Amino acid sequence: MPLVSIIIPVYNCESYAKESIESILNQTFKDFEVILIDDGSSDSTPRILQSFKDPRINLITRKTNKGYVSGLNEGIQMARGEFIARMDADDYSFPTRLEEQVKFLKENPDCGIVGSFVTDFQNRPIINAPLSSEEIYLEFLSRNPFVHSSVMFRSKILIDNNLIYDEKLEYAEDYKLWFEICKHSRPAFIPKTLVKYRKHEAQVSYQYFDSQKRKSLSIRLSIWEYFLGRPLDKNESIAISRPIDSPRIIIKLFDEILLKNSEVNSFLDFLIRFNRDQLRLTGLNRFIYLKFVNLNIFQRLKLVYG
Repeated sequence: MPLVSIIIPVYNCESYAKESIESILNQTFKDFEVILIDDGSSDSTPRILQSFKDPRINLITRKTNKGYVSGLNEGIQMARGEFIARMDADDYSFPTRLEEQVKFLKENPDCGIVGSFVTDFQNRPIINAPLSSEEIYLEFLSRNPFVHSSVMFRSKILIDNNLIYDEKLEYAEDYKLWFEICKHSRPAFIPKTLVKYRKHEAQVSYQYFDSQKRKSLSIRLSIWEYFLGRPLDKNESIAISRPIDSPRIIIKLFDEILLKNSEVNSFLDFLIRFNRDQLRLTGLNRFIYLKFVNLNIFQRLKLVYG
């Protein structure tokens, strides 16, 4: 039984698939299987995939295109490893990626999912700030904190909790699954660049941007409801989708989360003590930092309650 299963769904990726797959086969860590799922490619991708003769590769060839998320779930069902790693056929893993992530998960049994720093192919950072578990939970309130191809997680968590990718949330399916995993275990980041993420016009984030944005918002609202322990009303949902327009609503909601979630109450200490230069100020986090963290507790209460 391999220790790690790497799931790589592929569709019409003739320009990048060879480099991506070779980056996995050339890993310093060797105890793995690769589940390659060709989702009905119509270009030269099938020929490229069939050219690999490594016995660790299990190639699944679909005659018709059934969809990216369907392929991911098929891969999960086939995976035999204790750990599952994700890789997209247009990205690149540095040689020590699997070795370092396996070592981390073995040394941290309370951690269920681990990502890494990521750059693009021009070596510009996409994720490169130290992310503690508290900071990852904070990121979930505003966006997906993990780049899909950088993640390794424990298969047992999926089996024990009957978790798979939600096919109705295609284009944002990973955001939902990562948070479900984080309900049952601690998330973590390895503070090293282990993956390169390729940006191009054929990828999902370009082709299906509007759908991805809409589905991500629905997931984000459900995450706020999870931490709040109650449904959001209409005004609260609007505020979360446009936080800069509704500062008082957002801060009241954030206060409520801090009060109701003692197990993540390290949020409060974390936010107050964290240095401005260390925090990745993006989206809602920028708002929370500027409107919340820069104020002492009395100023914050005055802002919220008038």
